[in-house]
Amino acid sequence: MKSGTSLCFGIIISIFCFGVRIDASTKTVQDTNDFNNEKFELLLKRLDYVERRNDEMERRMEIMAADFREKEKALNDRITELEKLNNPRNSDNDNHVTNERFVNALDDSDNVTDETNGRDSVQKQTRTIRSGSRRARSVESDVAFFAAITPHDVEHLGINQNIVFDHAFTNTGNAYHNIHGIFTAPVAGTYVFCATVAGGIVRNDHDQTYYAYFDVNGQTLANFITYPYKQTTQMIIVKLQVGDDVSVRNNRVEYGILGVLYTSFSGFLLYQDVGSSVNIVGK
Repeated sequence: MKSGTSLCFGIIISIFCFGVRIDASTKTVQDTNDFNNEKFELLLKRLDYVERRNDEMERRMEIMAADFREKEKALNDRITELEKLNNPRNSDNDNHVTNERFVNALDDSDNVTDETNGRDSVQKQTRTIRSGSRRARSVESDVAFFAAITPHDVEHLGINQNIVFDHAFTNTGNAYHNIHGIFTAPVAGTYVFCATVAGGIVRNDHDQTYYAYFDVNGQTLANFITYPYKQTTQMIIVKLQVGDDVSVRNNRVEYGILGVLYTSFSGFLLYQDVGSSVNIVGK
């Protein structure tokens, strides 16, 4: 009896354990299926997100392509307009090439004798270029000089007397007059002048100061102040008309300056007024 009971109990226990194993296996399979379902749903969501991103990128690319086409069309239209504007100018220039000519501002005149060394100087001419009704910028005339006192000192100068820089090393355009120490503007324009004055022996023991000044048509433009055996330099930039005079003048009686290349005067034409022509001023 006991054996039969034990057998039955063993069978029941076996069936229970088998049932438990079946339940555990079923639960494991169910958990695995749930996990796979979750992964599948996540993959579906990611795929949907990628598709939406791809659609958005395609729309943006279409917009950019349309914008590019519009800008390309606008650029081509602009190029066409510029070509239309440029073609008449080119044809007009071609028509005027054969008619373009140089016009001399002055008729030929006699050569002018250089005061310092008797050389003949070539008259400088201003040229203008005409093309149709338009006028180009004038070609500047050559005007430049450099002069110095040589070889002796200058003493006993009178008040407001021109300092004569007797030797002109350079006198392009012959506008500087070495006999009078005066520069006379041959053309209207803006000029640059520079002078260096070296003080000489002063007879007055109470005042060793020497004074001079730049004179432009009788007007003082810049002053010099120096002392015995010392130099001072001034530079001016001034607008002149044809025939205007520029010189360096003494400012006190009986005062002297050093020569032997210690005292000099120079100038040049910076730029010429448009339309101004060369005038050879009598010397």
